[in-house]
Amino acid sequence: MDIDDFSVKKPRGQFLGNELVTNGDFSNGGSWSTSGWAISNGAASNTSSGVGQNLFQSGILTVGSAYQVSVTAEISSGGVAIMLGGGSGGYNTVGSVTSSGTFVFCGYSNRTSNTLLLQTLSGSEVGGVSISDVSVREVHNVGTINGAAIQADGGTELITNGTYDTDTTGWTIS
Repeated sequence: MDIDDFSVKKPRGQFLGNELVTNGDFSNGGSWSTSGWAISNGAASNTSSGVGQNLFQSGILTVGSAYQVSVTAEISSGGVAIMLGGGSGGYNTVGSVTSSGTFVFCGYSNRTSNTLLLQTLSGSEVGGVSISDVSVREVHNVGTINGAAIQADGGTELITNGTYDTDTTGWTIS
């Protein structure tokens, strides 16, 4: 039997890692930090009007990694921005929600911190923003991200000399 080419590659398509948000269904408030929000009855709702009311979880992201963020919201006024990162470099805003429904965003945590932040937008009246579910999962094997679309790279070759270009270097013959 002759083998004249052998190749093993990492998976070509991107895939999602494990869920990173704790208590994303808001069954209790223990995992979330809040300023201008209250958590009850399976949802987080803004308790102050205007821009800048913060709902967040710190320590769940890795700087430089890509994430898929899913948010289910009921919006009657204003809206909410979804941000990744933080620290001295600020946040990377990956999307905003200004109507009711479930929305998916993709982006990088490319700053100097590891926080998921949901922040009310201008025009948000008290109780005008209600979030019932948040999910964050790392996207592995990322090529490029353009909005909610991700283009995977071609994979990384894991075999040395798989075409035998340099005789049997890197192979053991038995």
